[in-house]
Amino acid sequence: MSPYDKIDIESQLTGYSSAGCITYVELDGGVKNNLEALEQIVNYAIDKDIPYFALNVPNDTCLECGYCDEFNDHCPMCDSEHIQQLRRVTGYLTGDYKTAFNKGKQAETEDRYKHSKKLQGWK
Repeated sequence: MSPYDKIDIESQLTGYSSAGCITYVELDGGVKNNLEALEQIVNYAIDKDIPYFALNVPNDTCLECGYCDEFNDHCPMCDSEHIQQLRRVTGYLTGDYKTAFNKGKQAETEDRYKHSKKLQGWK
């Protein structure tokens, strides 16, 4: 499903919760050079009256050479495995979700569908 389809569905549900709600869109690191697409997604959520909206974009940093991008297990520049992986897990940003959370939370994070796979053709 595209980020827009997800927003369309979840925008219909926001009025049912008296305790608040949040809509997350999970993206991959490949959107970092497409600010127009990011802005379009945010504006779409605003237009659909989503009260609390967040984009999840992974950010990995090599603690050896400083390279930043999404690369997960090892740095593509220096091959180091000494990396920091910034991810949102159950609403919290963590610098290293593989040490900060249990195996279940780690698996949930790794199994997330990246909505940016459906961004082709959007600017």
